[in-house]
Amino acid sequence: MTQPDGAFRFVDLPAGTYSARVHPRGSRVDNIMLDGQNEQRIDLMLAGWGYVVQVDAAARPSAADELDGRPQRTPKQTRVRCAVAGYKSLAVYAYSGEWRSQRVETGSALALGEFACEMDVSGCPADECTVAVQGVVDEEGEPVALTAYVPLHQPSIPFVRFTRQQISERGRAAQSAIAGQVVGEMDSGQLVTVVLTDEQGNRHQQRVTKGGAFEFDYLEAGLYAVAVLGHETTTQRVDLALDGQNRVTVELRLPRPAPEPSHVVADGSGVIVGIIPNGAGKVAWLVDSLGNEHSAELDADDQVRFDQLPAGVYTLNVEGGYKEANLRIQGDKGVEIYFAPLVTEWRAEVSTAGSMPGFSAIRVEVAEQYDLPVYLSKEEWDGMVALTGSKRELGRFALEFSPLEPGYYIVEPAGLNVLAEVQLTGLEAVWVSFRQHTAPIRPNGVVPLGTARRWGRQEERAE
Repeated sequence: MTQPDGAFRFVDLPAGTYSARVHPRGSRVDNIMLDGQNEQRIDLMLAGWGYVVQVDAAARPSAADELDGRPQRTPKQTRVRCAVAGYKSLAVYAYSGEWRSQRVETGSALALGEFACEMDVSGCPADECTVAVQGVVDEEGEPVALTAYVPLHQPSIPFVRFTRQQISERGRAAQSAIAGQVVGEMDSGQLVTVVLTDEQGNRHQQRVTKGGAFEFDYLEAGLYAVAVLGHETTTQRVDLALDGQNRVTVELRLPRPAPEPSHVVADGSGVIVGIIPNGAGKVAWLVDSLGNEHSAELDADDQVRFDQLPAGVYTLNVEGGYKEANLRIQGDKGVEIYFAPLVTEWRAEVSTAGSMPGFSAIRVEVAEQYDLPVYLSKEEWDGMVALTGSKRELGRFALEFSPLEPGYYIVEPAGLNVLAEVQLTGLEAVWVSFRQHTAPIRPNGVVPLGTARRWGRQEERAE
């Protein structure tokens, strides 16, 4: 058992290699080498909430302040400070016996820190008090009682700091984080996803913010890799070393998109017109090569018009996923774009996720589909079925088939008209991601001004 200050000691241990862990739930330290005479010092953490009471070491009385060889009794403090990491507006108070202080809220003393507050304990009748915090709940929504014992005879104002320690299932500290920014040109409306992979091949995915930021927190010690989904080859950062407490910042730079064919109108007059059948009311925006943007709505005739445009190269976007790039204006005639209808289809992406100990596994994610049946089949085998979201530790919409033997497998989500073929050797994990993609059913028509509708009717008759 630990002492009140958390210290512990094991003695008279023979030479050997040891492991230590906190029971019932806490961190673990392995490979502690003893030769029968040496001493090793280790630090362990208890999972969940804990606290420390800090005082200013510089305020402690020196030897010169002692009287008759006895240290002076420190004055009784009349204030106590408190902070709960990550939480504002929580009710905090101090008590001793029947006495209670006035309640304050975390975050009310910003000069002391983002989550700090300060209480008046001058009325406390005892030499110590208990600080209590209300409003914290656990993952199941149950209230968590946060209390701290605080001696008041201190050389400076005591500061109670509550923190939560996250411990992984393997007993490792899990307070590290990998944060960063996705940099580069992103298609309008594109949902950029960053994938985190650990040493065991477990993957976690996260959509970036509008500004391109992402953060994976509560990570244990180990080596990690991050990459932008769909651009793993060019954006992946590997061997990111975490010690369970540190924070690593990375930048993932998207590759420049391949240039699209230019649609050159020999004689352009600074006019671009876009036409989408039944597109009245949709918002369109035109962007020039310098990033200047003009927007307008499609009118009752299903078209939008931008005129008085200087010579240059433009991109026309219309809400819903319509886009035509490299529109070059020059000369004395305009250009029209007859947008082809869009179709949304599911596609499968298969990628490796690391090695497995003696068997294979197929991990599946179907974007934004929860409780969807996914079937796994193989020749001369009845197969199995699992629901998306049944493996939440791998992702909100994830599931896993394991253990699997070597062979060719077919993965098929119910009702999406898509499947994936996976070959396993028997010693690896494979990720299969199903995502929706929107694309025109044929190339958009880019024609001289005034001919788009006639061109569109010809295309429809040809179909």
